Amino acid sequence: MIKDIYSDPELYDAAYWWKTNDIEFIANTADEYGSPVLELGAGTGRLALPILENGHTYTGIECNPAFVKSARQKLETFDSKASVLEGDMRSFDLNQQFQFIFIGFNSIFHLLTNDEVLSFLSCVRWHLADYGTFLIVHLMNEKNFWAIFQCVNNNLTD
Repeated sequence: MIKDIYSDPELYDAAYWWKTNDIEFIANTADEYGSPVLELGAGTGRLALPILENGHTYTGIECNPAFVKSARQKLETFDSKASVLEGDMRSFDLNQQFQFIFIGFNSIFHLLTNDEVLSFLSCVRWHLADYGTFLIVHLMNEKNFWAIFQCVNNNLTD
């Protein structure tokens, strides 16, 4: 079996050890908009640590079972404040709303069709608290770009 960064969490972490330029921004944004926090495409938990260290309640959704296991191990010291669930960011129902929802480090580009993007955004909308904030972070030309949307009366606005 050939290993690649999306099948092996240790290899993924080793390949992206350098990716730190978004951590402070994400943590500060969580501080600004508050808990609870939901990360979509949570990966191995890299962005969860600073959010939890700042005292927030965190839930992550990740489709790869090996990545979920890795993230849970990294976050086990945070007990009930941290939850990483195996799931599909295009179709989930957590029966909870979140003050801050984000998708980081190009994970949005794993959605390959318009239908996948619309399903994803529908899930975000139903899980975002009124006046909550949704953040998309992506990397282009070695710089981070982001789009921030707020939910007002169950509608996303920029």
